[in-house]
Amino acid sequence: MKEERQAAVLIGIVALIGLGGLYLTGGIPFLEEPFPAGLFLGDVYVDSYRADLYLNGTLAERFDYQVKSSGKYRMLYRNWKMPLSSQSLDIPYIEPLSILPTSGAVPYVRDHNGTVQILSASGNRYNSEIASLALVNEAGGYYPQRFSTGQYQMEYLFRIHPYLECDQELCHWNLMLANEHLPYRQIAIYIHDPDELIVELFTHPQLRTQKEGEIWVITGGSPKDELIEVEMLLLPQTANIIEGITREVSNVYQRTITAQESEGSSLLFVLRFLVAALPMLLILVYLLIGREKRYTVPRALSTPPSRRRPWQVNMLFKGDAFDFDQDGFYATLLDLHKRDIIRIDTSHIPHVSHPI
Repeated sequence: MKEERQAAVLIGIVALIGLGGLYLTGGIPFLEEPFPAGLFLGDVYVDSYRADLYLNGTLAERFDYQVKSSGKYRMLYRNWKMPLSSQSLDIPYIEPLSILPTSGAVPYVRDHNGTVQILSASGNRYNSEIASLALVNEAGGYYPQRFSTGQYQMEYLFRIHPYLECDQELCHWNLMLANEHLPYRQIAIYIHDPDELIVELFTHPQLRTQKEGEIWVITGGSPKDELIEVEMLLLPQTANIIEGITREVSNVYQRTITAQESEGSSLLFVLRFLVAALPMLLILVYLLIGREKRYTVPRALSTPPSRRRPWQVNMLFKGDAFDFDQDGFYATLLDLHKRDIIRIDTSHIPHVSHPI
């Protein structure tokens, strides 16, 4: 393979690796759907996730799962970091209201105390099995026969009772929807704001956000176990609408903006830029110092080399260190003769005349 082709193959491989890294981290800005065709998502993933958030704390979720391995999985669920409880708590918590499971699955909740609640009368016999498998603060559907290959849908309805950090001008609400989860191929979050209570909205990581009428629409995708979080600055009257826990905090706006700036998004941008620029950097290095230098090499030497041994020169001409043919042998004899190590006597070589 020629030198130019070898360099092109190497640079192409590096470019593909870099493109793959940008693709998986959502770093390709013109690609609105980070995971088209479900590539690199494994044998079970969330094909689409929709969340409708209302500013009274109500959250409606729909998960469309894609299962590619038959007979392997028997639970589809979502887990919360906040306590999950049907009883009122004096700390922020998630209140489960209803679960609509995929057909044949048993809906359940395992709360912050580890207590399992079966939400269907026919599923009570699976209580012990679910208790041994489910995590604390988990809601989901249990399918005893294990899922076959196909698509399955789970719907949830929760009421969020969050911390609200407020001063005289604004309230701050940080809602973490997930941080340990399956890959999400498509995300669509709709925040309903008919009273225009939201002053500013931030997503973590940065997702596409736009306002359509009275609804804030957030779209994108998420690799496995990546943070999915919505942070909102709201008008102070929001505290009268949400059943949460209000804390007095000074300078809410400046604290929130400072937190956005310190999250390392600039560093992530620089790293993504370096990944994208690496193929061009390799091309530049190759053009400046990487190319082999060109020399004019004669077919044969008329005299023994003075600075290199004949076997070295023969290797350069033959292109193989192990191809020591008669040319190398004769050149070595001449070199030894020249250095007075041996003497070649040519006086007894008969003169051969060629007839004209």
